[in-house]
Amino acid sequence: MINRSEAIKKLMILNIPLDVDFSLSDIQSAYKLMAKLYHPDSGKSSNANDMMVKINNARDYIEEHFIEIKSFKLHLSSNNQSSYNNQQDFSKKYYQQQQNPKPAESERRRQAEEAERKRKASER
Repeated sequence: MINRSEAIKKLMILNIPLDVDFSLSDIQSAYKLMAKLYHPDSGKSSNANDMMVKINNARDYIEEHFIEIKSFKLHLSSNNQSSYNNQQDFSKKYYQQQQNPKPAESERRRQAEEAERKRKASER
């Protein structure tokens, strides 16, 4: 039997909101997002190795005990009742985050396209 508080800790590592009814694909989306942020090869964080270990362990734990965690019905608990009424689709949220580039990324892309246009214009 798994521990409810341990399941909540693992969900929090992956930033899975407790007030939504999540699926396995939501777990994978959250894992990919967290892995992008904390992957040791990105070198953005000094504790990247430790965080990646925690992220991998959290994903493995949740996938292994998915049915039991779902049986806790965390999204229906009394602590989360106010946000349950305004529940959003978790899958759509992650999909939109991945589809909408960050402003810095779009600015870099725009600058690269502009530089390419100038280079082609100078070649003519």
